[in-house]
Amino acid sequence: MSGSANLRAAAAAGALCALYACDGAAPPMRMPGPTNDLAARAVALAGPRLNDYRSAHAMALLGNGQVLVSGSGGAATAELYDPARNTWTPTGSMTMHRRMHRGLPMRDGRVLVLGGYSSGVIQNTGELYDPRTATWSAIPPMLQPRVAHSTLQLPNGKVLTAGGCDATCVGTVEIYDPEANTWRSAAPMAYVHSQHESVVLGDKLLVVGGLYGTVNSELYDPAANTWTPAGYSNYLGGQHFAIRLPTGRVLGGAGGFGDSTLYDPASNTWDSLSLETQVDRREAEAVLLPNGDVFVTGGWNGSARFDSMTRWSAATNTWASAGVMTVPRVSHRTLMLPTGRLLIVGGGDVSSIWDTSEIHDFSSPSWSTGAAGIDARRGGSTLTRLPGGDALWVGGDGAWDRAERYEAGADRWRSAPRPSRGGRPRPR
Repeated sequence: MSGSANLRAAAAAGALCALYACDGAAPPMRMPGPTNDLAARAVALAGPRLNDYRSAHAMALLGNGQVLVSGSGGAATAELYDPARNTWTPTGSMTMHRRMHRGLPMRDGRVLVLGGYSSGVIQNTGELYDPRTATWSAIPPMLQPRVAHSTLQLPNGKVLTAGGCDATCVGTVEIYDPEANTWRSAAPMAYVHSQHESVVLGDKLLVVGGLYGTVNSELYDPAANTWTPAGYSNYLGGQHFAIRLPTGRVLGGAGGFGDSTLYDPASNTWDSLSLETQVDRREAEAVLLPNGDVFVTGGWNGSARFDSMTRWSAATNTWASAGVMTVPRVSHRTLMLPTGRLLIVGGGDVSSIWDTSEIHDFSSPSWSTGAAGIDARRGGSTLTRLPGGDALWVGGDGAWDRAERYEAGADRWRSAPRPSRGGRPRPR
């Protein structure tokens, strides 16, 4: 790498920390109360508040169906989401606070986290979470500090981490052996990759695009310990997504271009799609749906943060708008639950980091609203979850002295006793 490239890479590593407010930032504000839209309130109800503000955190699905989130800024804390109870519960804290680290569920049920920022310093440290004891234990350090790297478990059970940045952005690769609890160097990539994505393709690993380096992709063969070119992924210049489809192809998109492209392993080429992913969506989150579609949430275009969502149809090979979240989110995390619902956690807006989560139910084409209320004129009202899963809807413009109870089991609303006190809404 040239001297000027080194300077750009070092600046890039610093810019990453500035972008994600790595440590020492002022406490963020809480998300505003529910909007006047019933659908948005239903989402906020389904997704309870976390115990800490989280952005650029790690999230992993455990074998018992619960979800582990860890870190964010100055936080070493971790917590568990229980889909059955719809609750967040604190669990054991990491050995240090981390941000922009990588979290990986292991085959033995533990979760591995690697690298990231801590106290403004890029880390080479890693640790394992054991859900049986709710504790974290340190592992030997990586061979070099990394942030904006990729981490995946190989078919042989070992863990490969590639690229990222320290003082410079790199193309180096190393492999962790969980049984021996050791690290070793692997063959380096041909190009520098950071803020890239990695995807397991059969017995090989595909590294896709990247920022501050290359939009080329590379294919790793663990048996031969070699890298081979995997085409020119023209639109995947970092902060993008890459999802392996049931067909074996890989869909990549968003990032700084807003375009999407498909990788075909058979021809080892990338083909551009005819339609864009609607907007420039850097740091958007993408998940594969059970029917083979891809669902993309949030992101930003360098200034504005998005609450919008978009969906790629495998049947028609086209993108379409898919509604909005309750708030704009960037550096959030998403995960498909075993129930088939999508969990969206944390992230931030221009001036705030959220301690909120929301859930999307794909059994309907939009955020689920349930049965219609008896009185829909409820701007400025409140919606409260009751024990057993029912909800109480109180007050609001046009219904200031009325309340209704939603019975979840019957999917219906019934009148509830009027509030014991309260005034009429202030005239506008």
